Amino acid sequence: MPQIQLSNGGIFGKFVPKYRPLVSQFWQNAEQKYHREELMKLPYKFILSAGLMLGSVALANQPSSTLTVDEESLPACTKTALPEGVEFAIIYPDCGYVDGLAPVIKEGKYGFADTTGKLVIATAYQEAHPFSNNLALYRQNGKYGYLDRTGKVAIKPQFEDAWGFWEGRAKVAQNGKYGFIDSTGKMVIKPQFEVVGDWFEDGLVLFKQGDKYGFLDKSGKVAIKPQFDSAKSFSEGLAAVTKKTGLTDAQGVPLHKFGFIDTTGKVVIELKYDLVYDFFMGASYVVDGESSYYIDKSGNRTNMPKYQ
Repeated sequence: MPQIQLSNGGIFGKFVPKYRPLVSQFWQNAEQKYHREELMKLPYKFILSAGLMLGSVALANQPSSTLTVDEESLPACTKTALPEGVEFAIIYPDCGYVDGLAPVIKEGKYGFADTTGKLVIATAYQEAHPFSNNLALYRQNGKYGYLDRTGKVAIKPQFEDAWGFWEGRAKVAQNGKYGFIDSTGKMVIKPQFEVVGDWFEDGLVLFKQGDKYGFLDKSGKVAIKPQFDSAKSFSEGLAAVTKKTGLTDAQGVPLHKFGFIDTTGKVVIELKYDLVYDFFMGASYVVDGESSYYIDKSGNRTNMPKYQ
């Protein structure tokens, strides 16, 4: 069986959220008792994919690690012949290819290869992440910027931290605060937040004001006022939110009840659950007392989606 070298896997933490529901819903919480049985129902190849993604993130601060896998489980792109000493920076999904370009690594430096394996952007950067909105996040001399598809600098490295573009916006950090730029590099939401979501979803992004959570629109205006004790980003038009019950657990930690709001801020699924996960393929996995099951977007019980 082949071994996969996992290097600087933190690349997934900044990649666009296209695959986030898969990972967060069925792998990141696999050790929780509510999830184990459901996880084991998933196809082996899916579990391996999610596992490698999460494993990569966990190894982000380690020089390298190896994982032995079944060759049949590897995506076809791994058979692409790369120049000597060059490896794919990402294995799953699809070697990180977006519109024909994938991040690769050689001797600790990142660049990009096309689908034939030809190196089209030299391995010269401290980090390089998959393209999104025709721009690729990269790091050079400790600062983050963005490259275009020819390898030219589209937005010069100037940010302490940054994320990939999604829905025309990218999260950036300056002086310890977070804001958002557009694809021209214009600061459309100035860095002023200590807590803000990584990406816009359905045109909205999570933010925290005081001790409450709400949502901003793409211009930075408050779309849903801060009123929730915790919240997650939107997924398939709904966002999980909580409010404290006034009770605490045995350790004195406040207890919350979970439910869902729509993009207008209206509560569409009552805040009555002990735990909920993002909607994916029209269903959310919820914990209700001693029971756990799936619900649809109307809050009715439903079957587990059929993952392929």
